[in-house]
Amino acid sequence: MQPKYSYTRPKTTSLAKSISPARLSTYGRLSNGTKADAIHLYYWNMSLSQSLYIPIQTLEVSLRNIVSNSISSVFGQDWYLQARFKKTLDGWANTSLEKAIEKATESTSKKGKLLTEGDVIANLSFGFWGALLAQRYKLSIWNKRFPRVFIFFNDILLAISDDVMIYSYKYNQISLNR
Repeated sequence: MQPKYSYTRPKTTSLAKSISPARLSTYGRLSNGTKADAIHLYYWNMSLSQSLYIPIQTLEVSLRNIVSNSISSVFGQDWYLQARFKKTLDGWANTSLEKAIEKATESTSKKGKLLTEGDVIANLSFGFWGALLAQRYKLSIWNKRFPRVFIFFNDILLAISDDVMIYSYKYNQISLNR
């Protein structure tokens, strides 16, 4: 827990100038209107966001590893290059994958290394992994893998996909401290 901070008038004025009126106005509307209360609420939100960051980050890493392992078992270790896999993706997911490959390729070539699955995985968003749990991928990826990967769930792919997309949205909000 963060120690209590004293919001004296000079400190409040200085902090208010450094945060920006646009950002602080949101907190001003939610508080009783004083700068000190708005700043306190702003820092409380940052503290709350910080406490949620690690569990959501752990969920993201676990999910992407589970999903990528499942994709690898169906399409091979270089699944991200396989036309057969790419054909199963919708437009958004395909664009996300191509951008991740491009970014990873650029990064690895600067280091004189070859592109790996891990490089591509690291450049894909939480939203990408959540999107792959959507019902439309049930036949191409999940029909045989789903019961082995998510052993406590039967046929609730859509519910899991919706939950992951909510967590992805919240993660983005937390990352931006909103």
